[in-house]
Amino acid sequence: MYFPTTHYVGFARRAAAAILDSLLFMVIEAPFMVLAYGWEYYDFSEGAPFVHGSLYVLFTWILPEARTVVIRTDLVSSISQ
Repeated sequence: MYFPTTHYVGFARRAAAAILDSLLFMVIEAPFMVLAYGWEYYDFSEGAPFVHGSLYVLFTWILPEARTVVIRTDLVSSISQ
């Protein structure tokens, strides 16, 4: 696919955007995780479970992927118009 109006912005800007995106999603995710699992969710001791439950899987695996697909689809459709 070739989009003549797109411009490569470079590694630094793309990395900064990825970091900002991750930080924003963590701010959104944190209150839900504390409400669902309590402050024990942030317990990183050796005996703590890796997967805390279904809400954990939803917020850490499914929603980030869905968000990426939706943003990418919206971006491609807006560029191609």
